[in-house]
Amino acid sequence: MHRRVYGKNRGSAGECGGESLFAEGAETAPGGGDEGRGSCHGRKNRIRREGICTVGKFETTVVPEFGRIRKRLEEGASAGELAAMLNISVSTLNRYRRQHPEFQRLFEEAKAAADDLVEAALLRRATGYENGDGKEIPPDVRAAVFWLKNRRPESWKDRRELKVSDPVTVTFKPEEKDL
Repeated sequence: MHRRVYGKNRGSAGECGGESLFAEGAETAPGGGDEGRGSCHGRKNRIRREGICTVGKFETTVVPEFGRIRKRLEEGASAGELAAMLNISVSTLNRYRRQHPEFQRLFEEAKAAADDLVEAALLRRATGYENGDGKEIPPDVRAAVFWLKNRRPESWKDRRELKVSDPVTVTFKPEEKDL
């Protein structure tokens, strides 16, 4: 156990547990590296003197909320909503995502799960389905077109690009220049 010191000159101390980001009995931090048992939380840049480590706001307020964060991301929460939930700014949230690969992975996995749900619902809506009451819901043409425009844009996009290989000269008559 290490003594936890919150930030500079805050004077609040407690037990940090020392291994909160390590798997049970692990010799190194997740993902390997040379951060061994002697480094608090697997972070090289933490101050480690005589069993004292500094634990930042990420470890004390964000890590314990990983389950809630995942749930909110799967529900479609925005970065602003998550930042408000964690009582931090959006820029701090984005900095944590850059600095902590496990946090960035959490975002990617939870957002992918939400996207999969929406994709499945859109496919059901585009092809028709039977609801829980036994009522048949017919296919929705708009959902089908949306699906095809995004999944097969080469065949379904609204605009066609015209490639011109020869140079084209455009001349304007004097009265057309003022338009």
